[in-house]
Amino acid sequence: MLRNDTYTEVFSWGNDRHGQLGLGEKNASGKQIYALPKLCSYNIEIAKIACGQSHTVFLTPNHLVYSMGSNQKGQLGINDPQVRMKYSPVLLEVLVGRRTLDLACGDQHTMILC
Repeated sequence: MLRNDTYTEVFSWGNDRHGQLGLGEKNASGKQIYALPKLCSYNIEIAKIACGQSHTVFLTPNHLVYSMGSNQKGQLGINDPQVRMKYSPVLLEVLVGRRTLDLACGDQHTMILC
């Protein structure tokens, strides 16, 4: 169930090898592990976050779903098999117009409740 609390900033840390932390393209040093929390600010209101092994999804208060990270097994829900990773949130356009209420991730899959 969606709560009334929404946020546009999150903190993330750990392995960002596949872009699942949403920190954007890799910096020049190629750093992939972040031991300390990093602030991520998005132009998206976030009501809920779910994480898989190498991907992350956001649910907005107006029922939109965004995903980022690895797409090697299709877990981002985007219709482009050539895209292997997204380093920042991408809107799942196929779900626009659906009333998404909740979401969950497994290692390499995502489920939503409409």
